[in-house]
Amino acid sequence: MTLMEAVPPLGLRIGFRQKLFRWKESEGGDEDRIAPLPSFVKPDVKAPLKFILNKSLHSLLNESRKGMKILEHEETHLCLPQVLRDELISIIIEEAMLEHITISVPDFQALLEEICFVLPSQINVKIDIDFDLMYPGKGFHLLSKWQEFRQKIMCYYEDNIINEHCKAQLLLVKNCTNIDAQDFIIATLLNAVLPSSARFKNEDGKFTRKATILDAQESFVLRLVTINDLDIQLDRVINMYYSSGLKLHPIIIVVGPFDCEINELFLYFDGNLISGPNVHI
Repeated sequence: MTLMEAVPPLGLRIGFRQKLFRWKESEGGDEDRIAPLPSFVKPDVKAPLKFILNKSLHSLLNESRKGMKILEHEETHLCLPQVLRDELISIIIEEAMLEHITISVPDFQALLEEICFVLPSQINVKIDIDFDLMYPGKGFHLLSKWQEFRQKIMCYYEDNIINEHCKAQLLLVKNCTNIDAQDFIIATLLNAVLPSSARFKNEDGKFTRKATILDAQESFVLRLVTINDLDIQLDRVINMYYSSGLKLHPIIIVVGPFDCEINELFLYFDGNLISGPNVHI
């Protein structure tokens, strides 16, 4: 099915926007408000990009003042307000219609990859959209319910954690003044009360030893002393916990010399490293 067949001509722009982007307003704010976006994004560019429009998106944007404005805003502010996202959609649609380019549904993914490559600030917007499609209206539940959860889970930890290392971590939470460090430890301690049933495989594909609590904690949240260790540590985690050829699942990465001293927060997702909000230091 082509784009022309999937979307009635009258609603072409709106339909394309819904299928390709589904950009949503952040926290119900003003449409043109510039929302805070990642300060550090590392796109995965191992595979060559497929140009759906018979030319690169970067070249297309450089052909018009509106397109150049989008590129300049991205480079200067590392984000795009809603009005420029709408301009981006218009430029893509007009190019496809002018050149009689048939865009099939499977081409949407390739277009998104190119958009994220040219405009890396949109990577986290894509993540928000995907999450909202899977869990509508629940994107802020973790943040809004966290404080209540913290109180309840800490009481549960007190009565149910039996692992000595995890007991020591629980004590750190009580003595730590760094809020992000507290949240980091509380999150990883879930593995102490919800032990993993996973087992490692050897080179022959046979199951060997069972994953420990420490293994589960490391595969859930990875702490680095410095972000410069990222590639080495990710390769180590993949080699240890994953079968050959598999990609790493979304993983939280914290940076700091100790569990109780966290300075930076990142999300590693689909080959991209996205920085979190400013931490409480």
